[in-house]
Amino acid sequence: MKNKKIKLLFVTHKFPPSVGGMENHCFELYTRISKSVDTVMLKLPDGASRVLWLLTLSRRIRRVLEADKDITHVYFNDGLIGLCCRSVKKYSNVKTIVTFHGLDAVYPNSVYQRRIGDNLKNNIDAVIAVSSATADECLKRGAGREKVHVAPNGVDLSLKNIAHDRGFLKRLEERVGIPLKGKKILVSTGRGV
Repeated sequence: MKNKKIKLLFVTHKFPPSVGGMENHCFELYTRISKSVDTVMLKLPDGASRVLWLLTLSRRIRRVLEADKDITHVYFNDGLIGLCCRSVKKYSNVKTIVTFHGLDAVYPNSVYQRRIGDNLKNNIDAVIAVSSATADECLKRGAGREKVHVAPNGVDLSLKNIAHDRGFLKRLEERVGIPLKGKKILVSTGRGV
């Protein structure tokens, strides 16, 4: 049953058919949220210019909010597009939620860092950080502790059901150029912090 009190505008520039971790994150989050919350999506169209879309994003969001007065919350899939929170707050009283994945909090550009800090202090109502390290970086940049929530990315446990590939080890040995038989292989996903 959908929550009648909340209507969410889900804003993302990372979504399938594009492939990647953030695309998976957005797909899974949108799929699950839209089952219980009335959700409208604003996403980068397939094949569109990311730069042009980002440059016109504030205007696009404003049009959606003006056309649909029932929207109560706007979700941004990362800190970069979350910079639009400032303009959203100028013309609307919707709540803003931004997921920070890491680099979008620490990107080493002084202009970007000033904007992110101002945004975290004044324009974002809730921060979802995908790790404690990312949460700490958001706190360092001025986010109030009460608005920062850690929600680590999940793992698709159905992957354990993938059929065993007997030729995999041989192909991996050829690719890395070293013998692997009888050795332990450590596999890591993500960026170690």
